[in-house]
Amino acid sequence: MTAGRLEVRLRYRFTRLHLDTELEVGTETVALIGPSGAGKSSVLRCVAGLLSPGEGRVAFDGEPWFDSGAGVDLPPAGRRVGMVFQDDALFPHLSVERNVAFGPRRAGRSRTDALRLARGTLGRFGISRLATARPGTLSGGERRRVALARAVAADPAVLLLDEPLTGLDPATKAEVAAELHGHLRRLALPAILVSHDVGDVLGLADRIAVLEAGRIVQEGAPAQLLEAPRTPFVAAFTGANYFLGTASLRGELTQVLAAEGARFLSTDAATGPVGVVVHPWDVSLAAVRSFASALNELTGPIVRMAPLGNRVRVTVGSRPAIVAEVTADSSARMGLAPGRQIVATWKATGTRLVASPSVDDGGA
Repeated sequence: MTAGRLEVRLRYRFTRLHLDTELEVGTETVALIGPSGAGKSSVLRCVAGLLSPGEGRVAFDGEPWFDSGAGVDLPPAGRRVGMVFQDDALFPHLSVERNVAFGPRRAGRSRTDALRLARGTLGRFGISRLATARPGTLSGGERRRVALARAVAADPAVLLLDEPLTGLDPATKAEVAAELHGHLRRLALPAILVSHDVGDVLGLADRIAVLEAGRIVQEGAPAQLLEAPRTPFVAAFTGANYFLGTASLRGELTQVLAAEGARFLSTDAATGPVGVVVHPWDVSLAAVRSFASALNELTGPIVRMAPLGNRVRVTVGSRPAIVAEVTADSSARMGLAPGRQIVATWKATGTRLVASPSVDDGGA
């Protein structure tokens, strides 16, 4: 394996999307997340040579794979890219070992050498037992493991993974994610992992780039995006409550006047337009108003309850609405149910203030 740096600069106008993206990836895993239709898979296809953008450059360690200005556009076989497709794209008529041998064969290896490499790769991935099986007989998790083994068997310089955990049941997803984490660390390649679910990439990605309508609107370490989303879109995608308001200092605290007459207090110092971030796990729920230390309060009916394992996300129809996260035991003990009037409170330390997108970068 050859460690290096991938440079991606793409501009391409689809019928419903204008892709305008720049990304650099070193020896790390970068997750590209966003909703369906944001352009995530198109970025991977451009890097792999399966789609030619109208303008831009794709290069590995300075060597251009695509350069619109220089007239360079290498075919997929000339780019040393390993790719895991969303639907796995295994050849149904070939055995597992022959599927994995496909990459080395395409790279010019003899049939014997390709099969030897394939068997070695299957062994490293712990799936040698599947060598003679056909894809149609495999479980979803097994197919995903085989697809990853095929992607790395030809010694790629760059690894691309399109929704590698999508469609797996929770138990299988956890197993495949743990194995994928180990493989990515061992391979130490520039890797781009595409997902529509930020929960799928936490623990796998060194950096996360959020793609909205063809543009990267925020990029950074996972903790940075979770703690300080810069736009309402990023906040919603990472599961945080996000409000816009105007801040002014009130002694040791900052007061924010938000939409619909809401007032929030924060220990963060700021003045002028700000974004307000409140994480669901910082919000407490109660049937009646409390006079404890929480300085922020919103009241309204419960409009939605969404179970998340042993926790429940509760949307309160206050003005503005807010989402809280409580344990399933707490939810049952309080008798939470849609329609019930509830009080949501949180401390001033739980009100995080970030730059308003209108001030920071126009929301882009």
